[in-house]
Amino acid sequence: VTGTSSIGKSTFSNMILEHFQRYGFSAQIISADNYLKKVFQAGTNFWNRLDSTYLKPEHFDWNLLANDLKSLKNSHPIHKECYVRGTGWGILQTFHPTEYYIIEGLFLDSVQASDNLDYDFLVSLTADEHLIRTLRIERDAYYRRTSPAFKRTEDETLLEIKNTLLAGKSYSVSTHWKRYLNLHAKGSYNATIHLINNPIV
Repeated sequence: VTGTSSIGKSTFSNMILEHFQRYGFSAQIISADNYLKKVFQAGTNFWNRLDSTYLKPEHFDWNLLANDLKSLKNSHPIHKECYVRGTGWGILQTFHPTEYYIIEGLFLDSVQASDNLDYDFLVSLTADEHLIRTLRIERDAYYRRTSPAFKRTEDETLLEIKNTLLAGKSYSVSTHWKRYLNLHAKGSYNATIHLINNPIV
């Protein structure tokens, strides 16, 4: 599940996870956020990089993600330092093997990701820019109210929105995917569904 920041990747992934569990399958969510290369990690500020530019696919370690998925598929647990929104980096988590894996994160439709990862199905979430801005402002305002560790100011949020939109236009999308679903969010969890390249329905 991929798409720009604040568009609802985690929400949508959790909905998929609930459906797996409802029908008796074991599954878990793996966040590509956790594979941001160490040099680009910046506390709770995920978007403002050391060089003050936006995130790019090459800032992520896709090979490590592929190797960790291979370990899980071979029934070996993995231990990973994770990013927790509103708290930051440094949370060590253990992931145990399950039947299915839902990968969610930025740039999963990029050429760099497709060179390393082999997905059964790709879901891409898109939205108009005004909706992305609204969602990001609302989300950060919520974390400012509820998480003492969240130090991002309103000005930083506005900068991150700018960087989010730049990032979404800055990379090459892979044509590798044979099973692909594009969901265009309209707000309030409504979506228009576009079926592309003979996907599984």
